[in-house]
Amino acid sequence: MTRGRIAAPALEIRLLGVDIRRPQEHRIDRPHGTGDWLYLHYRTPITIRDTAGLRTVPAGACVLYEPGRPQWYHGTGQGYAIDYCHFAGRNARALVRRYRIPLNRAVVPARPQPFAPLMQSLALEFLRRDAHWADVCPLLLTQILVALGRSATAEEAAELTPRQADLAERLRDLRMRMHQEMKSRWTLPAMAGLVHLSASRLSHVYRQFFGRSPMDDLIDARVVHACWLLASEPMAVKQVSAECGFFDVHYFSRVFHARVGCAPQAYARRRKAPGSRRGPEEPLENIRKP
Repeated sequence: MTRGRIAAPALEIRLLGVDIRRPQEHRIDRPHGTGDWLYLHYRTPITIRDTAGLRTVPAGACVLYEPGRPQWYHGTGQGYAIDYCHFAGRNARALVRRYRIPLNRAVVPARPQPFAPLMQSLALEFLRRDAHWADVCPLLLTQILVALGRSATAEEAAELTPRQADLAERLRDLRMRMHQEMKSRWTLPAMAGLVHLSASRLSHVYRQFFGRSPMDDLIDARVVHACWLLASEPMAVKQVSAECGFFDVHYFSRVFHARVGCAPQAYARRRKAPGSRRGPEEPLENIRKP
């Protein structure tokens, strides 16, 4: 029998509240914070002293305090209302870093985020404790952290000029359409026309935003989809090729081999072989970049 310390949970919710109303005289002044992470969503305007100084932020602002950091805020004249969640866990800091969440500073979302509905769902799971609640709560909390990270990213994007922000939106819409309609006969001029850019300009700015040229990004998506079809569907290579937007099966085979490391037929045989433990998703992260 092996003995040892029980591992800390990945994410553990300790205390939470939804739409908590405080009178105007109520103030929070914790010079040393708390011993856990604290997420706050302000449903009303609030006066806060954070790393950006003393200021008043509008309803909808959020802040994530790390353990041991000062917390100071109060209402702006008629009390205030908040959602809050105290949590801990070995994955907390890693998630904060992954989603690039500013710490100990109020974030004002540039676009609406589902903070209130997510907190209501989290409270329901945490308090009712229906079957599998302990699995659902960390997932909901992670969604809240993702929304907070997106808000911070949008806040940074708000510093872009209107023209830059418009270009970013057009590129995201283009990428979504390309991936949704990968069977179409996409060309670089056709892509460029949809975002009102020249082909050379599109190649340049697309790479800046997504780290890949438009065509390489599309080919990667097509190959990923081909891997899935070859491993999980009873389709011939020619059918897979057409389904993924490769209308020349020989070109498809060359591209597939260059990125995956084997021919489509060999890939399908290996994935469908009896006793194979390798699922169709395994190679998707290992596609070779040209």
